[in-house]
Amino acid sequence: MSFFLVQAPVTFCYYQLMKRITIVGSPGAGKSTFAKALAKKTHIPLHHLDFYYHQKKFDYENDKQAWLRKLHELTSGDTWIIEGNYGSSYGQRIPKSDTLIFMDMPASLSIWSVLKRRVQYRKRRRSEMPAEWKEKIDPIFFKYVLLFRVKSRKDVVDGIEKYKHNNLEIVHFKSRKAAYEWLKKLD
Repeated sequence: MSFFLVQAPVTFCYYQLMKRITIVGSPGAGKSTFAKALAKKTHIPLHHLDFYYHQKKFDYENDKQAWLRKLHELTSGDTWIIEGNYGSSYGQRIPKSDTLIFMDMPASLSIWSVLKRRVQYRKRRRSEMPAEWKEKIDPIFFKYVLLFRVKSRKDVVDGIEKYKHNNLEIVHFKSRKAAYEWLKKLD
């Protein structure tokens, strides 16, 4: 895990250089909310991978070529923030990114956030989800979140290691407080 930074300093120059930003982390880590705040502050277009992946008119789960074409479309622009933790997207996003933000939150926070989100959005749709999305927690998803740090976190780290490059600034947050303090410094 040689890529981790204690805390990335934010300078005026660095802020001006951020153009293509990848945000990854477990479900419930706060990726979507943080990405919205970053997009608002930087005026960089934001794409939520969940929005595209869960559209019923496409079958991206089974049609991998269509998913790769969508990722190519999303990463073809000059500026973007793309948040989501789809390992299948790393090969398209990370090599084109100048900044990667890893929201590496404790399991307890992620689990709490997923449960809270289920209650909060039981009768309405989250803005980062497609129109037909119904908020739910199925046992397989809940188990994935519960075991993310034990099983899936390594895949995220391995993906970052595989696709990182010399011009990639990697920012590693272990708390939401640290993430939002960093964001505040972008002023």
